[in-house]
Amino acid sequence: MPNQSANTTRAAVSVSQMATMLSLSRSRLYELIERGIFYPPVYSITNRRPFFPLEAQEANLRIRTDQIGANGQFVIFYEHRPRQYRRQPHTATANRRQGNAAPRQINVTSSLISGLRSLGMADVNVAQVGQALAECFPAGAEETDDSTVLRTVYRYLRRSRSV
Repeated sequence: MPNQSANTTRAAVSVSQMATMLSLSRSRLYELIERGIFYPPVYSITNRRPFFPLEAQEANLRIRTDQIGANGQFVIFYEHRPRQYRRQPHTATANRRQGNAAPRQINVTSSLISGLRSLGMADVNVAQVGQALAECFPAGAEETDDSTVLRTVYRYLRRSRSV
């Protein structure tokens, strides 16, 4: 359904205003104009700016309501879902965005050991990984992404073995 708050027609509106009136993005409006679904804008002779006169606005709003394009084809417009039905972000991600970072529930040490072994450190053990985590992340690694933790621990262990 077209945006009711922006459904006030004027003598002329811009492409952006027409798109808002139809509850579409500008790019989608241009795409539907190319397909012949909506009537195209006219261009001002003085400044070559596209605009929709009153008749084109009313015709495009009628097309959106009736769902029959200017070319006679049926067109189905998807309605915006109410906010309550939209997919909610993952809880940990939402908490992190709000600054309430929840501690990870996974076993960091075992995932690090498997990552380090895949990088060629076959003889790494839990004690070494625990020491590396304590040295590299004294405040904890809960808020750091896994790849950064793996890279930092790998570099720490490589340096400690070369000394």
